[in-house]
Amino acid sequence: MRILTHIAAIAAAAAIAACDSVAPEDRLVAIMDPTIVDTTHTDSLGPVARSVLMIDFTGQACVNCPNGAQVIHQLENRYGTDRLIAVGMYSGPFGRSARGTRYSLTTEQGDQYFSQWNLAAQPVSVIDYVSVSEQYTEWPTLVSERLATPSPLRLRIDKAEAAGTQADISVTAYGAGGASAGQLQLWVVEDSIVDFQIRHEPLDNLNSSINDKTYVHRHVFRTAVNGMQGDNFAIGEAEEKTFTYSIALDESWQTAHLSVVAFVYNSQGVQQACRSDVTTLGSE
Repeated sequence: MRILTHIAAIAAAAAIAACDSVAPEDRLVAIMDPTIVDTTHTDSLGPVARSVLMIDFTGQACVNCPNGAQVIHQLENRYGTDRLIAVGMYSGPFGRSARGTRYSLTTEQGDQYFSQWNLAAQPVSVIDYVSVSEQYTEWPTLVSERLATPSPLRLRIDKAEAAGTQADISVTAYGAGGASAGQLQLWVVEDSIVDFQIRHEPLDNLNSSINDKTYVHRHVFRTAVNGMQGDNFAIGEAEEKTFTYSIALDESWQTAHLSVVAFVYNSQGVQQACRSDVTTLGSE
């Protein structure tokens, strides 16, 4: 596991390949409750509860990646999908065939993020831009520790509406715990995609592997709304700002399964994150 004190200083590649075998006894993980701070939605000043962004760098040919996905699912059940915001970043060497062709869920932007973080293993989780871990058995502890850290920002998605192949998005930030500056990033994510995945069968039999053609892939990264690094962001204490965006949606994406993830980050990591399902105009 790597702890990052400054995002720009990410340089060391993963020392241990995450697709190596993990002893069964090491796969039993304890999920602790975080320290809960103020979770109200008023515009009062003071630190607020943090939602944690968990990026799962994964690949359809990574046999151990579904084991990592299982841990993420446990964490989502524990904390809820609004406190733990998971994004499956399909990328890297296990996102390509032996001929170098990208598999269906691997994106060019995903590969760019994989390279940007100088990763070498899968599965590997980047948690709130402050830690990088190749061992999914330690993810629960890292998430719990991060959730216990209050945030200086309130962040919400007021609108994520699709009409045809376009989505309109509105995000509001409030400086509850002092001034903040960094980058505001938005991503589009799709859930419940049925596609192939190499995995263990059963998952705890690390000496087995099958090609599961009916595997359900969750919170799959589709695209960045506002560029790879997002937009410049700055807000003062007790200041509120609203940001609006429009994005073209690929016709192959299932709108009913789309969501938008928004987060603010700087050299100290992700300051706050939020998510919202995409609604379709006229669907109600």
